[in-house]
Amino acid sequence: MTPELKFLKECSGGELVRVKTGDGSQWAIVGKPDRRYQPIVLLSTTIPPMAVDMLEGGAVAGDFERYSALSFGTKYSILPQYQGSCQLGAGSLFTKAGSFIFADKEQYLLTSRERSTSIMWFDFRTGGMSSRQGGQRAAFAGWELRVEGLSLTAPPLLSHKINVTES
Repeated sequence: MTPELKFLKECSGGELVRVKTGDGSQWAIVGKPDRRYQPIVLLSTTIPPMAVDMLEGGAVAGDFERYSALSFGTKYSILPQYQGSCQLGAGSLFTKAGSFIFADKEQYLLTSRERSTSIMWFDFRTGGMSSRQGGQRAAFAGWELRVEGLSLTAPPLLSHKINVTES
């Protein structure tokens, strides 16, 4: 797997990228745009995933416009840490940014939004975002990011786990 340098406006929803943040870079997944909002979900080991808007006045702006991203495409996986905390149907994990969710046959990461208290359900395969999902579901407190083509015995590129208070 060879990553490709390209500008975020050239990326599609669901692409895994490294983007410039401050003096470093951060893993992120490109979201699906709508008329007023072009999300990119920043991933971290220390804080929950956060959706930020790449647009300013309708156009990609700032560092997102000036610097290329390193795209790893869509051949990656985000897998729950099955041995950790899990809730079925209901519970606090369904309202916490950072949770990994199976809902019906889809997979989501719960994300916070920049300058908002709302939690969004982020379909990392398509880049789509929605406010809440019902139906049959399971939530996990931890997950790992892996890129296809790298050694399966290599540690994950990123591992995230949230604190859970069982009720």
